[in-house]
Amino acid sequence: MSIREMIWQILKVSSGKAFLLVLGIFFLLSCEVPISVEYEVIEPQVVVDGLITNEPGPYEVKLSYSSAYSGGTEGNNPPVSGALVIIRDDTGWEEVLYEGRPGIYKTDPGFTGEIGRVYTLSINTAEGKTIESLPEEMLPVPAIDSIYYIFNPISEIQKQGHEVYVVVDDPVDEKNYYRWKWDGFYRFDMVNDFETRVCFKQEFDINRISVISDRDFNGNKIYMPVSFVEHFSNDYYLIHIHQYSLTENAYKFWNALYDQSANVGSIFDPQPARIKGNLFYTDDTEAPVHGFFGASAHQLGYQFMNFNAGIRPQYPRSYAFKQCDQHLNSFVYDINDPRWPVGWEGW
Repeated sequence: MSIREMIWQILKVSSGKAFLLVLGIFFLLSCEVPISVEYEVIEPQVVVDGLITNEPGPYEVKLSYSSAYSGGTEGNNPPVSGALVIIRDDTGWEEVLYEGRPGIYKTDPGFTGEIGRVYTLSINTAEGKTIESLPEEMLPVPAIDSIYYIFNPISEIQKQGHEVYVVVDDPVDEKNYYRWKWDGFYRFDMVNDFETRVCFKQEFDINRISVISDRDFNGNKIYMPVSFVEHFSNDYYLIHIHQYSLTENAYKFWNALYDQSANVGSIFDPQPARIKGNLFYTDDTEAPVHGFFGASAHQLGYQFMNFNAGIRPQYPRSYAFKQCDQHLNSFVYDINDPRWPVGWEGW
């Protein structure tokens, strides 16, 4: 007699709780479904990150291989070394880049991009593969009209700080696409029983993507939030806002990247998909190449922010006593240092 037949005989004479218990066991035994899980092994793919502007170089083109579970953090992917990297324009001029560090290719410092020129990128890997970019025209970008900031006691990330806005007069009867990046500077002191060391700290937000099209407000003022700066115990903060022109193709790439990063976070959200950039293998246009090579005009704006405005800081920032350059992205507080930021008023 099989197990199910035995259980069925018990069911015939069982009642109440015993009946329900045995009935549950019966259904468990009846619902055995084998599960087969298949894992797809994804081969490393080339990632390209390159931008030239209308300001003096050198410019960088970063080449790396994608790696699983990198979390999107910069610096985790292995470099693509030994490649021949060339930038060309629509006049036939070309610039051969040199590899300064593994996977980091630089132009000559004397090379400067020009508004109105059209640029392409060519990569020949050590394995004999050729990657090309679609042409990118360097379009003009309007000047930044002004920058202002508003204090928020609690932000979307549950920290108090300042939302920073940029204001731009959008040109009339033009298609304009914008991208913004930012970096910030503040001074910090390290004190022991013998001396005080004064340092400058530079910080970046590599995770925020700020892009916009003027489709809905052509010819009007743009008020765009581009940064959130936490409020801490240092009195002053200098923020640099970098405003870039984009082609329509570049805007679509960065906007799709923004949508994907904003939606991921729940199992019900759209799953990450490959966002098509402007790069391709010449012998197989369907093979994936990640990233984008762009050409953008650039405008710098800056705002000196006073945190000492009667608002209680949420927390102090403290630093181990050591040389300034031993702290990440820090240097000595010295106006003669070439890294001294434009717009710092000091105190």
